[in-house]
Amino acid sequence: MRFPLDFVWIGANCTVLDVTEDVPPPTSGTSNNSLPIYSPSVPVLFVLELNAGELSENGLGIGEKVEFKNFELGSSGCRLGSPTLVLAG
Repeated sequence: MRFPLDFVWIGANCTVLDVTEDVPPPTSGTSNNSLPIYSPSVPVLFVLELNAGELSENGLGIGEKVEFKNFELGSSGCRLGSPTLVLAG
């Protein structure tokens, strides 16, 4: 990764369960063993990586419903597929 990212942690029902904002890229020369590990505060099924700042620019936060178009995921009702993110409601 060469630029900062926002992480959107999404549950099986397509609800945002956690977010991690403005994750910096590693400094040059950082070994893989020294890289930080980012994880949500609760178990999730999906993670969406966005350019840093897009979370706040789009008003996306915990509790929001999201939809990924063009793919139905079983009985969870969550749809996945193309990289188009749609805020429900």
